[in-house]
Amino acid sequence: AAQAMGDGALRQQVPVESEDEVGVLARTFNRMSDEIAQQYEDLRQSHAQIESMASQMRELSLRDALTGLHNRRHFDDQCAQFFASTLRYQRPFSVMLGDIDHFKRVNDEHGHTAGDLALQHIAQLLKHHFRSGELLFRYGGEEFIALMQATSREAAQQGTERLLQALRDSPLTLPDGHILN
Repeated sequence: AAQAMGDGALRQQVPVESEDEVGVLARTFNRMSDEIAQQYEDLRQSHAQIESMASQMRELSLRDALTGLHNRRHFDDQCAQFFASTLRYQRPFSVMLGDIDHFKRVNDEHGHTAGDLALQHIAQLLKHHFRSGELLFRYGGEEFIALMQATSREAAQQGTERLLQALRDSPLTLPDGHILN
């Protein structure tokens, strides 16, 4: 049993056949084997939980908390990778940059909560409009970027026009009843 534990099979039991020193030793060994196996399992679960939390923290560090889109830091990393891939594989690569017209006026006239709702509304439209392989970013206050791999300039222009039409067709109604176009 000790050899098996040394080889990694931690939960081992030996038969207890007497009440003398050998029996006491066997019971102690069995108890220690159970405790070591349980501690190892607890440690393994703790490690998995820490790994999961670290992964979540990495993801949170790359996302804008308000919109759920990737943030500027992630854009900087991904843009360089997209560009390198474009050069290496000789594929088209397009970038769409947009911002919300008169955003300061939305905040000034309707409050920052309305501005937050507008940002979230646009982020949802972007998520719905773009393909899953394209990366979306909140670059700054009211600036958004889409990185589109394997997308020609013409296709990007057509997609941008469709997005603009979707934005026009989806006004945001604020809690106070005002409609933002």
